[in-house]
Amino acid sequence: MGEMSKTWTIDAEGVLTIRQGFRKRQGKPDFYARREEIRAIVVEEGVSEIGDGWFSYLNEVREISLPTTLRRIGKSAFASCERLM
Repeated sequence: MGEMSKTWTIDAEGVLTIRQGFRKRQGKPDFYARREEIRAIVVEEGVSEIGDGWFSYLNEVREISLPTTLRRIGKSAFASCERLM
């Protein structure tokens, strides 16, 4: 069973889904503790911004799906996501 919050989930296949309303607080986001499990990121429609550093150091991420509603990607949002390169 995946872990769930109101604004994000991680499913059994390692897909992190970000929903509208997600906000990264000070420090690392809650899902960061499970970063080695995350293989893909899906940012759902309705999300207009990816903030600074949101997905940095998610080293196992191989795929990203971004919405048409996205207007801004912050600094270092995907820093050190080495498998994306």
